[in-house]
Amino acid sequence: MPANTSRSGTYACRFIAVICIMTNQCVCAGVLTTAAQVSALEERDYAQHLPFSITGIVSAVGRVATFGPNSYSIDTGSGSVSLWCSNDTTSVGQIVEATGYTKLDSFADDHVLFATNLCILGSGPVPTPPLLTYDEITRGIGDNQKIRIRGFIYSIVEDEVSSNWSYGLIKMDGKPFHIAIPISVGTTKELRKFIDTEVELEGCCFPIGRGLRRHLGHNLSVSRITTLSSPVEDPFSIAPLENMGRIRPERIHAMHRRKVSGRILVVWDGDKMLVKENTGRIVKVQLEADVPPPNPGTYAEVVGFPETDLYFVNLSHALYRTMPTESDIPPERPTRLASPNDIRGGVLNRKMNI
Repeated sequence: MPANTSRSGTYACRFIAVICIMTNQCVCAGVLTTAAQVSALEERDYAQHLPFSITGIVSAVGRVATFGPNSYSIDTGSGSVSLWCSNDTTSVGQIVEATGYTKLDSFADDHVLFATNLCILGSGPVPTPPLLTYDEITRGIGDNQKIRIRGFIYSIVEDEVSSNWSYGLIKMDGKPFHIAIPISVGTTKELRKFIDTEVELEGCCFPIGRGLRRHLGHNLSVSRITTLSSPVEDPFSIAPLENMGRIRPERIHAMHRRKVSGRILVVWDGDKMLVKENTGRIVKVQLEADVPPPNPGTYAEVVGFPETDLYFVNLSHALYRTMPTESDIPPERPTRLASPNDIRGGVLNRKMNI
């Protein structure tokens, strides 16, 4: 519960703080007043209902601030915190003093700062979100605050639980980073137009996923998308997958979409397949999450993002479109594998002549 201003309440608060320090349960003493103290808390500390009183400017409100409505991101000047409050009248740019206590949310199995009161002190300019790199984010520099990131989007899927959200991946410095986008920013269909496009994203950065996405890790809840290059109108009008030779893996992971054309030799697990090109090269492809696979034997154009298993260069997050059968491609016996056991049985090895 919130800190009690009576003498007995003060003594009780000090007693709890001393007990926590003696048992190594937390490193705080008294009321939490800074973003640094909050970020130092462990999950078990939140169950202690530790009181906090934090003053700062509201930088984000609602679903883009944390895990749902009535949530806020507060910039204290030396860091940011995210909290939940039943007060839904606070807006971006207001300076507030938030008081309340830490808690573990039993429904989402999540830890939150639960504000029992938001006192509006005035208003001021919202700080410009910093532009951060992948390494800076993973070091926690942007935790619980509005930031900007740059890269190219290579996957967008609709949340299978709530149609109000889409989830995606953006390549930053050749490394994948998770993004969560509310429907207020765009539908899944609208967002897919940005795939393979250089963008700048603005939103709140969180060190962990929220609710059912608790294992998501560092992610950005997006509130604004700015394109830095022209969106690709036709995803199939791109360069073919070249012969990589001895190209380094980090360069492969930083590449944009590439295309292969040929016959689908084999399909397994519902989203993986082998494509044999006119040259005889065979490429392993993993389809985007909600793209149904073609029938084995189909001739198709396939576009996806190059990845490597350190032996072959494969395509991931792929799309395809069927094409008329090429007369110069000899017919193949189509194969659909029933289970991964078929793979271990050597079917793929025979198809790939290895």
